[in-house]
Amino acid sequence: MFMQGCVLRCQYCHNPDTWNAGGRGSVGCGSETTVPELTERILRLKTYFGKRGGLTVSGGEPLLQAEFVAGLFAGVKACGVHTALDTSGAVQGDFGELLGVTDLVILDVKHTAPEAYRALTSGELQNTLDFLGTCRALNKNVLIRQVIIPGVNDTAEQVTALKKIAAGIPIELKPYHRLGLQKWEALGKTSPLQNTPLPAPEHMEELRKIAGALTDQT
Repeated sequence: MFMQGCVLRCQYCHNPDTWNAGGRGSVGCGSETTVPELTERILRLKTYFGKRGGLTVSGGEPLLQAEFVAGLFAGVKACGVHTALDTSGAVQGDFGELLGVTDLVILDVKHTAPEAYRALTSGELQNTLDFLGTCRALNKNVLIRQVIIPGVNDTAEQVTALKKIAAGIPIELKPYHRLGLQKWEALGKTSPLQNTPLPAPEHMEELRKIAGALTDQT
């Protein structure tokens, strides 16, 4: 499920339609709803989740609506639904309540060098690192994710730095893709990475070996 609004402006974003907090999102046409209404809708689908399924909230940036997501997670979790928070960790605040009802944090660490992170996202890496520190302090189950972009963060040095940041937390490396370019065009925007080549599969595997990343991902 996608939430509307984001503090970052990632050059490779595949959901630029979710940037504006007052805009219309990529799922459900950005419709407004309440926690009880949405909880009921999700629980009606519970039989389709299977043993490994659950609810993942992404965005945009779900931390911008932390109180809403915490209420949603509490409601579905009470009925046995696994909860996952897909976030950049780029928002500062007290997220103890939300993390208390989150089973898995999928943390998108977009780059490991502060200046390069800022150039890529218009945000600050330190916010993500601080959020990771909070997750560690609360002993949360975390998966660190990074999209590998040729010419941006696809070096052995950058991935080695990611492994150092993870310090034992599982890492997932995902190859850059162009699936969101049509959304950029529809919004009258031009992605700075529209002509960036896709990473070679063999290079992705090399980087995964360096990072000790999950090898069954594509």
